Amino acid sequence: MICFTRIPLKDFIKKHNPQEPKKETIENFEKEINNLLENAPRQDDEEFQKNEINSFLKNTYGYRCNTHKKVDSAIYVDKEVQVLIEVKALNKKTEFPKNKENPLSKAFCQMVLYFLEERKKEKNNSLKHTIICNAHEFFLFDCKDLLFLNEDKRIKKFYKNYAQKEGTDSSKPQFYEDLEQYLKEDFQGKLRYAYFNLNDDFKELPLIYQVLSQEVLLKQKKTLDANTLNKDFYEELLYILGLEEQNDKGKILIKPSRTQNSLSDALKKKYKNLDDEEVMALLIAWNNRILFLRLLESLLISFKHFENPFLTTENFEDFNALNDLFFEVLAKKNSERLKEIKEDKISEKIPYLNSSLFDQTPLELKGHEIKLLENKELEIYKNSVLKKHDKKHEEYQKQEALPLLKYFFEFLRVYDFTTTPKDIKDNQNNSESVLINPSVLGLVFEKLNGYKEGSFYTPSFITSYMCKESITPIVLDKFNQTYKIECENLTELRNYFKDNYSYKEGKRKEYLNTLLTLRVCDPAVGSGHFLVSALNEMVWIAYELGLIASLYRHELRLENDEIIIHTPEDKVFNYTIPHSENDPHHHIQK
Repeated sequence: MICFTRIPLKDFIKKHNPQEPKKETIENFEKEINNLLENAPRQDDEEFQKNEINSFLKNTYGYRCNTHKKVDSAIYVDKEVQVLIEVKALNKKTEFPKNKENPLSKAFCQMVLYFLEERKKEKNNSLKHTIICNAHEFFLFDCKDLLFLNEDKRIKKFYKNYAQKEGTDSSKPQFYEDLEQYLKEDFQGKLRYAYFNLNDDFKELPLIYQVLSQEVLLKQKKTLDANTLNKDFYEELLYILGLEEQNDKGKILIKPSRTQNSLSDALKKKYKNLDDEEVMALLIAWNNRILFLRLLESLLISFKHFENPFLTTENFEDFNALNDLFFEVLAKKNSERLKEIKEDKISEKIPYLNSSLFDQTPLELKGHEIKLLENKELEIYKNSVLKKHDKKHEEYQKQEALPLLKYFFEFLRVYDFTTTPKDIKDNQNNSESVLINPSVLGLVFEKLNGYKEGSFYTPSFITSYMCKESITPIVLDKFNQTYKIECENLTELRNYFKDNYSYKEGKRKEYLNTLLTLRVCDPAVGSGHFLVSALNEMVWIAYELGLIASLYRHELRLENDEIIIHTPEDKVFNYTIPHSENDPHHHIQK
């Protein structure tokens, strides 16, 4: 008997990585569902209910739905059928699956016939999914999982009897009967599918929306990068820094603005002998440090190292205190810090960062330091995020200006600097407009660092693709040359490891060290984004080859240029401060 395996929606969409729907999108989706649930039962006629389902798909996603030969409905892309839909009226219960755990039914057999005809007769190699549905329930099948229908000898015979009229009874009903009986009694195999019910799965609306989206249903790869620059964040950041974008012969360049009491204005008033290039050099260094600090703060809070934000004017009241944070705290090991810093309840918990980011720049070594700047009030930006989020920032609704450093900190506080998967809400992210992840910061760094050239940031999906296409062949070539083998893909290489050495610890380390001899150079490095993608790809390859001992029984994937690890219990791994060096969390992090 065929074994049907119902896949949870979150797992069904996983490999397609669809975008998270916004709150407004889900609200509109719910309205369209309610319209379908209300309108479809008004007539028992299958044609009427099919049209309501088509309208639902068109209104929600813009799909072009229509009949296709004998198929009830199909989704067309550029005149090509990519999704087949078998629709049943709500009152045709005998032809529809009896329950969500077993799709086998007349509707399923009809779907199989239409799939076979599309593949064999129409030579359609672009089918993505098939659907069995009524106005309430949907069963979805990936067409790649249906390819066994083309290969099974008995099913091929049933189809030949029907299509070429070779059977004693070559009718459709006979095909359905033969197929259903065979699948029920003699067939040996599995078939995955996804299921949802619009009537009672309202908690799963974000997932249902994603399942029917173009990224999943049509398997369309996103051209929008998950790490797209947040325009509101970027524009207000430039305002606070005292910078603006200018169009110079088609190039978008970044130059100091004339905004009074902005950071560039305070800098130029204090150090009147600096030219624009020197001003930009200092602004970029200071901005990079402050943004990195906000990211570090988010990370430390997620690790429970801090309970509350520390980057506030209550803790660092002026630019002099901020300067101490740069060079007396972050740039020094705990043993090298001043006594008063070691005793400060905030500063003593902030870790030492062995990074050139907190080395003094040549201009700072000449005395041009942030600590001497005046902290005057800066008029709040006309489209400020502080004015948009009423409940969290009611105190700023009537204020016209804020001290520069307080404004900078409060502006950054509005944004959710996500650093781990835990920080992102499951299924639905209601604060997408204020979500800033590390890759977005990389984009900001690169735009500012390239202020003279008008350089631009390479999107994640491009860097990830470049790394995947280029690094794997190099890895294979390295191992083939070193061990005199001829593996054509990672699966063959992993099998070679298993067959020859069964992953003995000494050999595992040897293979890992061989992998680590590879070097990646980015001569045009900006934010380091390409190198991050390359590192992620190398980690993924090491995992695929079974070379990371601490990830035994764990699953590692790359999503949106981030490494996502799932535990054996199918939970997302989140790093926490280990109790000891033997803690498994510590070994995975290493």
